[in-house]
Amino acid sequence: MVNGAIHSIESFGSVDGPGVRMVVFVQGCIMRCKYCHNPDTWRFYEATQMSVDDIIQQYLQHQSYYKDGGITISGGE
Repeated sequence: MVNGAIHSIESFGSVDGPGVRMVVFVQGCIMRCKYCHNPDTWRFYEATQMSVDDIIQQYLQHQSYYKDGGITISGGE
């Protein structure tokens, strides 16, 4: 099973896509954009390892709240 480096998960996001959604911020980025909204995701070593199944399970626990939404992946590139 492959794990991803996850910085954090916002359970009820409303600005990162249509509807109410779960936002998964991944960790690790070398781009260092001048106006980055998530500079705390740049470092590669401060992450929680999670599988896709872990993230989907967390989504399903709150699925009834995600009106017209879904999952957004954001953060490190």
